[in-house]
Amino acid sequence: MTFGENIRSLRIKNNLRQKELADKLYVTPQTISKWENDLSEPDFQMIQKLIDVFQVSHDTLFKGENDFSYEGVLYTVFKDTRMRRVYHRFIFSISILIVALMFTSAHLYTLKLPAIFLIIHIGVVVGLIMYVIVLFQWKQNYDNQTKEILDIYPNKLVIKKTNKEILFKDIDTIKLSKYQANNGLRIFDYTGVMTIIDTHHKKTYLRDVLDIQDIQKIIEKIQQ
Repeated sequence: MTFGENIRSLRIKNNLRQKELADKLYVTPQTISKWENDLSEPDFQMIQKLIDVFQVSHDTLFKGENDFSYEGVLYTVFKDTRMRRVYHRFIFSISILIVALMFTSAHLYTLKLPAIFLIIHIGVVVGLIMYVIVLFQWKQNYDNQTKEILDIYPNKLVIKKTNKEILFKDIDTIKLSKYQANNGLRIFDYTGVMTIIDTHHKKTYLRDVLDIQDIQKIIEKIQQ
């Protein structure tokens, strides 16, 4: 049993939910989840607080006493709430640019320049309009999502918005991709898209996922 798994075992033996333990330690539930999944470790002072809360010895906290089979939520995937202002800023800025370019196109038309200049200009405007439409769709999807996107269990994934369950045995591929500069949203590290492909090749996309590097480690651990 790992140190993180032992913390989970002791928490459950003490009938504490992650939030209840987090409140006792003055940390976030996400912090508890990262400890339990061995994504990070508590510092010395926090270890002492854990010992006091669980009323166990130092050796018991680190070594554990027996094997423990856990079937509950391993990790809750959250959306990156910072993306709200990113969408607003991008849509507003590009919309202003489009309006300016449209006026410029009208001016170029009056100058009777070669048609190629006007065609290129209009092409740029159309491309920007399409990008704004895509961003607006992403923003709508973002606004319709709850703060908690997905629960990861030892044997399945549960999409929070629809309560749809996807068993790991029915999943072909799980891909986690950071936003990159080439898709225009390279703003925050470790924020990106989670793509779930089932054995029937049906894809489920979860956008604006926070801490995808942690999710990747948990998925790999489950699939080992």
